[in-house]
Amino acid sequence: MIRYQKPVSGIERFLRSTTLVYGAPKIGKTTFVSTFPDVLIIEAEPGGADYIEGWVAEVSSLDELRTLWKELRRRVDENDFPWKTIALDTIDAIADWLAEEIALEFGRKDLIGPSQAFGAEWAKLRAAVLDLVKQFTVFPAGLVVIAHSKGEGEKATVNLPGKLARALMAAMNNIIYLSINENGERMCIAAPSLLIEAGSRDPYLLRISPFPPNFQELKRRYEAELAREMEKKDSAPVGEEEDEKTEVKGRKKAEKKKDDGNESKGAGLLMDELDTEEEVDSDV
Repeated sequence: MIRYQKPVSGIERFLRSTTLVYGAPKIGKTTFVSTFPDVLIIEAEPGGADYIEGWVAEVSSLDELRTLWKELRRRVDENDFPWKTIALDTIDAIADWLAEEIALEFGRKDLIGPSQAFGAEWAKLRAAVLDLVKQFTVFPAGLVVIAHSKGEGEKATVNLPGKLARALMAAMNNIIYLSINENGERMCIAAPSLLIEAGSRDPYLLRISPFPPNFQELKRRYEAELAREMEKKDSAPVGEEEDEKTEVKGRKKAEKKKDDGNESKGAGLLMDELDTEEEVDSDV
């Protein structure tokens, strides 16, 4: 399909991207995501959104989730879609539902067990989770996927089976880890480290990490960082860029002159050869 697109910039680029927010249970992941503008939280874990104000859609099964997806698609078609962000809370619960569905297809009760860790069932689960996440990116809104963490005290990562966790993180534009720092403050970490799985394709998000779990504060720091970069570009010496352009033009002009000279010299040699041939012909 061919389409024309105009890339968004600034904080809108972050809002329209895909973001994974993970951390320990009850640390405030849903509360943080609820501060995003015009967010619809799809609550797959009972009680996860009880203490927030905003749009919440409760689902307790895959069937309900799929029905909700169809409703959202209908609202897009009817131009009745007020949300800027959709949040899946949590992907852990949704992955469990998908695992149960796939286990039944294979005639099993569940997919638990190390002997099946690299089998066809788990490969199908990875594909199913990634496909479901992808389906929720078709809406005109950013997507936030909320997950629990594991490995506190070691390396913090997403609490999903190994290959699924890595595949999900690879599919995201931003990976934010919510934790408590040494001062007892909750902070969002987007920059990766030896002890934390995090990261972003957005350089400004990386520069403001860590930041408090509040979208308005994230936006303030993000836009301040963007403004600093623009100011840096604007304050760069004008002559510096012009000198570089002049130097490049000078090199190209010199190279062209050299090439023209070589061509002229080559043409002269060719004419000399022709003259010599004519002299030889006349002698004969």
